[in-house]
Amino acid sequence: MLDQIRLDHIGNIRPFLTRHRRFQTPQHIQTHPIWKRGFQAAVYFYHTKLYDLRARRNADLAQPRLRLLAQFKRIEIIWRIGSMNHQITLHFYGDLNPFLVPKRRDRDFDLTIDAGATVKDTIESVGVPHVEIGYILVNGDSRPFDYMLQAGDHVSVYPPFYDFTLNHHLSVYPANPPLAFVLDVHLGRLAAYLRMLGFDTHYSNFADDDYLAQVSADENRILLSRDIGLLKRKIVTYGYFVRATDPEQQLIEVIRRYNFWDDIRMFSRCTLCNGLVGQVESSTIADLVPPDTLQFYDTFYQCSNCQKVYWRGSHHQRIDQLVASLMAARHE
Repeated sequence: MLDQIRLDHIGNIRPFLTRHRRFQTPQHIQTHPIWKRGFQAAVYFYHTKLYDLRARRNADLAQPRLRLLAQFKRIEIIWRIGSMNHQITLHFYGDLNPFLVPKRRDRDFDLTIDAGATVKDTIESVGVPHVEIGYILVNGDSRPFDYMLQAGDHVSVYPPFYDFTLNHHLSVYPANPPLAFVLDVHLGRLAAYLRMLGFDTHYSNFADDDYLAQVSADENRILLSRDIGLLKRKIVTYGYFVRATDPEQQLIEVIRRYNFWDDIRMFSRCTLCNGLVGQVESSTIADLVPPDTLQFYDTFYQCSNCQKVYWRGSHHQRIDQLVASLMAARHE
């Protein structure tokens, strides 16, 4: 097996070998017995515990250097074994293509991968977050994310809700997405619109990526973001990359994606804090609104959390236009 190894960065192992064992060319790994034994010990350590390596009497690495290897917990050596590289063919469909470089869109393309690579890691390596995947077919059969690819596999990747003519394909997309969202800091206006429609929407101007991913996982929320790297995080189960840049188009896009049309509950949540909103008597909020407001309006709503008061003011005409465009988009 060692005779098949081509060492690309042999210098990284030299500090762990004694001076007289440091050779200048990678070819010595195939020809010199000392290099063979030293590299064999290093490769063996990569796959085993430290005590296993210490038990090998024929290992040439000194004990202090072994402890240093254990401290780093890995060996920074890059090697390639020809038989461990596989070539597969990929094809992405529908809305997944914008994640790819142009030359790979809407067509088969070949990709060389390491042995043992899963289909999830391979898909994300070309730019597509796992949360955007609906179906994975390998040689025509449905496969889960942890399927280990084999040489010659043909992988077809589809977005969720793809219109298959056959219904036996197993979706990797989780069923029954929750009616709750968490948004990154760049989607503040979209967050307000979602709250206006009655959706439980977590949003903060100061949330970092770690926080957003954790909230999505812990509170079972759909993570909406324009950060592809954030959506690739392993703990994120539900997520969506928002394509549009206009907030109103973003709202239509998200509702259409999850088919939440029938779940809209207008003005049931506070656009400021996400608290629940309910109708109140005008006398209870008289000191919270301008005096003239009570003369022209008699229906008021108040947030149970931050106490913000709402009424049908002059801005309501623009909201009606937004709702009208949203309903029109449902039937497109």
